[in-house]
Amino acid sequence: MKRLWNAFGKETKSAFFQKKAVKQVEKMEKAEAISAAPHYPTEKEHRERTRNDPELKKAVGMKYEGLVDNVNKIKITSTEPPERWTKTNKDLPTRETEFAHRNDPAWEFGFYEPPHEKIPKGKLTFREALEVLRARQELADDGSTPASAKRREQAKEFLETCPAHERISMGEVDKMFEYFRPFERKDKQRVVQKQHLVQLQERIQGWPNKEDIKIPESATAYVKDGIQKAMQQDPRSVDQYQRLTDKEREEFLQAVAELRSEQKERLEKRLGDVVQMEQEFVDAVKAQRQKTTPEDAEPTEKSTEPKKP
Repeated sequence: MKRLWNAFGKETKSAFFQKKAVKQVEKMEKAEAISAAPHYPTEKEHRERTRNDPELKKAVGMKYEGLVDNVNKIKITSTEPPERWTKTNKDLPTRETEFAHRNDPAWEFGFYEPPHEKIPKGKLTFREALEVLRARQELADDGSTPASAKRREQAKEFLETCPAHERISMGEVDKMFEYFRPFERKDKQRVVQKQHLVQLQERIQGWPNKEDIKIPESATAYVKDGIQKAMQQDPRSVDQYQRLTDKEREEFLQAVAELRSEQKERLEKRLGDVVQMEQEFVDAVKAQRQKTTPEDAEPTEKSTEPKKP
């Protein structure tokens, strides 16, 4: 339904704008509508002067042969744009070359790795850099297990016998390991007390510290407990309470005590009313039972004879 209504509305809007455009064209033909932009009043003098100047009209209509000759002398030469990629004798990576070298170790990383004899001193291939960093990482392992000790021996032997050892020194390997080492997790397990962990969680959640809440000793235990609970529910009230002076705190505690006593009296009164209503209900039930039970009815005696088997 919505699609049909949108299609109908689209046709209606199109017809409305077409009709409006036709009326505007008719007004322009009858000179009722101004089609050109209005002239500025400051240009009226120049417009009248150029309109009545015969020399200017003659200059506008004159043909300058020199300008025509200059235009005819213009020569435009069009050439094809230069090629973006220059031809080279190197084998660029293609899908066919990747498939052809899929099992070639020299093309394992997607590009050709030259032989060790052609690599200059102080340079490493990507493969050698990874192997050297891996061996240096195992050499830095300080584990005390037999497996860790064996890996350290193998890593030390590899660094001393690998072809890259002839081109770089151990100091350069240490510098590489310092700035380009693989990701290593360093953490230490710390034993903390449970109460400290609870306090940290309370601080993260914004709960106040009970020790920081200074409540006068004159307040009762009931009032102290109520204030601490209120501050735990609203941590912002701790700052407000800490900003109070000693006199304001005494007044605050006095007001809290009065409010508590009023609430206690109200609850005791309400409890007394409930007890009274319950007693009235019990009395009414007893009276109703006495009305339904006849006074002259004799109570039935229970049979004391033993049952026959």
